[in-house]
Amino acid sequence: MDFIIPQKINDITYDIIGAAYEVRKHCGKGLLENYYEAALAYELEQKGHKVARQVLVPALYKGIPVKDPYKLDILIDDEVIVELKSVSHLITENFSQLATYLWLTDKKIGLLINFSAKDFRTGTWNSEKPDYNLGIVRIIQSKGNNLKVNS
Repeated sequence: MDFIIPQKINDITYDIIGAAYEVRKHCGKGLLENYYEAALAYELEQKGHKVARQVLVPALYKGIPVKDPYKLDILIDDEVIVELKSVSHLITENFSQLATYLWLTDKKIGLLINFSAKDFRTGTWNSEKPDYNLGIVRIIQSKGNNLKVNS
């Protein structure tokens, strides 16, 4: 059975996507990720969301903490992970990175946002026929750590 997205999380992702469009409209493409991170955090805080930036994600190997844990870009309302990129096009590893964060944190929703995408739009990721030019992709972790990617 797939994970049913609660309305609260749908509302959060809606606000994140709206804020991302606002940042892209105002800033354009080609800036550094940390610039977009600060701008997106500001927009979301203005909407009343709790924003945590550069969140350390503990990782263990055989019960021993890994020295350099993972660090996710933004965590919104302790519910939605946002991974930011500023590259000409996404690569498969970008999706794997966000999927790993979802798995390690047991969060259900993540957004991969590429502010330098040529056509900044929300789209659907299809692993059989990938479109690496997407601007915003939502990844859903369903029961059993299976991942779905959609808009």
